[in-house]
Amino acid sequence: MKKLLCSLFALSAISTAMAQEVNIKILGTSDIHGRVVPWSYGADVEDKSGSYAQIATYVKDVRKNNKRGISGCRRCDPR
Repeated sequence: MKKLLCSLFALSAISTAMAQEVNIKILGTSDIHGRVVPWSYGADVEDKSGSYAQIATYVKDVRKNNKRGISGCRRCDPR
């Protein structure tokens, strides 16, 4: 048991010594309910409040600038 605890302590000390700051960006969506294009058909005007097209453009831009990204959507991320 002492060897296990000593090993865990040593690993913890090493990982702390090698630690570095990491920036994480989390993207999420909610309540888009079929808003495919940025257009309000009722008012017949452009609506920039978050359609699939706008979200896809933003996600592509984030991925282009962050090559080490992770996606939760395998269909969306063919990597």
